[in-house]
This record gives sequence, structure tokens and C-alpha cells, in this order.
Amino acid sequence: MKKLLGLSALGFAVALTGCIPEKLDSSSEAAKSEIHRVDITPNPAYQPSLHVVLPDSCPVPDGMTVEEATGKVFLNVPNFAPSNPDGSRQFPAQLGVFDKTGKFELLMEYPNDPASGKAGPMGLDFGPDGNLYVADNQFFSSDPAGKYPSRILRVEMKDGKPTGKVETVVTGLRLANALLIHDGFVYVSDTNIDLAGNPGKYGLGIIWKFKLDDILNAKEPMKVDPTVKDGIAVDPNAWVVGETKKIGRGDNSSFDGLTWAWGALYSGNFGDGQMYRIETNDDGTAKVTTVLDDEAYHCCDGIFYDEKTDKIYVNDSQANAIRTLSRSENGEHVAGWLWVNDDTNGENGLLDQPAECAVVDGVLYVVNFDWSFPGLKNTTSCDKPYSISAIKIGTQSDAELANAAAPTVEEAPAELPAELPTVEGAPATDAVPAELPAVE
Repeated sequence: MKKLLGLSALGFAVALTGCIPEKLDSSSEAAKSEIHRVDITPNPAYQPSLHVVLPDSCPVPDGMTVEEATGKVFLNVPNFAPSNPDGSRQFPAQLGVFDKTGKFELLMEYPNDPASGKAGPMGLDFGPDGNLYVADNQFFSSDPAGKYPSRILRVEMKDGKPTGKVETVVTGLRLANALLIHDGFVYVSDTNIDLAGNPGKYGLGIIWKFKLDDILNAKEPMKVDPTVKDGIAVDPNAWVVGETKKIGRGDNSSFDGLTWAWGALYSGNFGDGQMYRIETNDDGTAKVTTVLDDEAYHCCDGIFYDEKTDKIYVNDSQANAIRTLSRSENGEHVAGWLWVNDDTNGENGLLDQPAECAVVDGVLYVVNFDWSFPGLKNTTSCDKPYSISAIKIGTQSDAELANAAAPTVEEAPAELPAELPTVEGAPATDAVPAELPAVE
């Protein structure tokens, strides 16, 4: 098992102590957590606009995936908040869909887990069978967190709509987060692993790797064990184990977003902002390379690779920002910023704790998670509008844009003309004879 040091993703360490407050008290210790300030001026060309105002029953949206045939975006709404006085959630977990015109439709309510009585659908992706596979996060269904195992669900789809049949295909994960299906495998990020048996570790996460055929052909749900001892996972499906380094806001979360880019799996760390390129060795183990470890970046939530612009777009929930990761011709990774704004309620499409994004036809759609916890710019949870933002990014890579902007230089003709052109009004000149006359 490949061990990776210094990892972390969407983790809500504060959830270990109970429910996250909807509004932080400025005098509380939590409110004093360090909030990283970004010293950049955003490009107004990339200012977000308001694409979808979600209904009142959708205060906390999260994962997205694109149906390639139609360009529609399917959206999971786990609704972890707000809660009733007895701790129950005010709104059920739901699945919705929207298109490029901004039309939004709720498709179904998720069935609750029989043990916890709750559902927490986050990352999702279409399988080759046309069905949706969903990371059901049960981590926030218990106190202390981690009592109930998270799951992978299969939502049966027909003609772009759920049939109502939802099955559990994998169980036993801890904080199931992002989910990606690629080339016969299902990858799932597990953001917060129990630290028991791991002395001195600040935070741990797992990237699970399942053979899709094993899931498709299974007669009953696969059961996995998220136990990690001394940094090593006990379950063979746990492909990568990662550690989180402690930074200012003190979040011990681990792996979060997943995307496939430049021939490898990429993941980011919610707790400390690092990013990783993960390749497969000949023996099936993981080769992990840290491609971003910069003090300017403290958080990496959902990520999405857009082939046309040739960039990974990174949701920075801490900074209320969208970052970018590019790759040069020589293989170097280059980080940048697309947009950042201050604390906001999401009016006019401004970012309100961005968590996930997806690109369709040159537009980046951004989910505003809006469930605040210490150390983020966002200080108030579930304030209206509940929204999806849109940023026009175009359909050209930086290299294509540079080539289009480069001045053109006219080339000189390969050969001079046989005869020089005459200018109207100019005195005629005799052509030079082919041979000079002989001199007597």
C-alpha cells in the first residue's frame, strides 16, 4: 500500500464535536481561527453571475456531474443544515438537474440510511450502465462522528430520470466525498479517517479504488474497512493513504476533489491545500507526486478538469475563490487564480463557499455549499439565495489564446516576379535584354 505524507481534503474536523453553528460568534475561539487572506485583484472578465436560484428546500448543495449527451448538470443536495432543535434536518437530501438556460428541476428525494435515518449524497458520476453512482456521506449523521458507515449508492436512471430504485453497492467508508468513474475503476475520496492507532498523526484520508466490474456483478453490497494503522490501510481497496499537515485554521480533513487530467488521477487536500498527481505503477500500486504545496493555497475542495481550456479548476472554500492548475509542455504544474471575493450571501452570483464545479460549453458552473465552519471567509450558513454561479471561461487554452493574439508577420515571396510591375504615370523603362550586345 502506497503511503503518502502531507495530504487532506474536505474534512469538517469541527463536526467531531457536534453540529456546526449556523453563525459564528465573533468572540468565540472558533471565530478566532486564522482565515487566509488572498492578496490578488480578480480579473473582472471572470466575475461570476447568478445562474440558478435553488428552491428553499435546497440550502446546502454539493456534488455535480455532467451528462455528456445532453450537457445537463446533475446536482446532489445533501442538506446537512439547517437542523431542527431535536437535531433532525429541516430538509431531505435530494437529486436535481439544471441546464445551460438556468432551468432547474428536483428529481427525487434520497432514501435515508436505515441505521442513521439520514442521507448525505455528495460526489456522483455516471457509470457505463447509464446509472448514477453516489457517495453517501454518513459522517455527519452521528455524534460522535463516524458511528455510521458511509456508502456508495447506485441510482437507477432511465431517459434522464431516476426510476426510484436506489441500491447500496459499497458500505463501510467513513466520510465518502468525491466519486469518479474512469477506465473501469471507481475512485472515491474518504476525507476523515479515525486517528486511533496512528500516534502523532494530525489527519488522515483514503482514496478508494474499486474495480467497476466487481461492483456491477456483485450479488450484495461490498463491505470495506477504513481502518489505518501506523499510516497503512488494512483494506486492499484503499489505494492511497494521505496525511494532513497542520496549518492556520486547524482543519485535519484530507482528500476531497477528484478529477482525471493529463493521463492521471488528481486530488486535492481540503485541510491544507496541497494537490497530488496519482499514477498507477505496473503492479497496480499508486505513484503519488505532490504537484502543489504553496503557502498561498490553504484549501482544495472539489476539482474539475476542462479539456478545452486545458486546466483543472479548483474550488477554494476557505478563500471564497476559484483557482486553476495548468501543466506546461515540460510537465511543470502552474497554479493561478480565476476569481476571489469577500464574504457574501451569494447575491448576483458571487461565491458563497464554493465546493464543486463543472464545465459545459465554455461556462464554469460553481456550487455554493454555504455551510460555514471555523477558518473560512464564509461566516453565515444557509443564507439566501441558495445558488449556482456561472463563470464564462471560453473554449480555448492559454496556448491557443496566445497564438491568436500574436501579431502576424507577412512572409517575403519565395521568388521575385519575372517582370517588375509598372506604376501608372511613370516613364516606361526598357526591359533588360537577356544578353548584352557584343562590343566591337
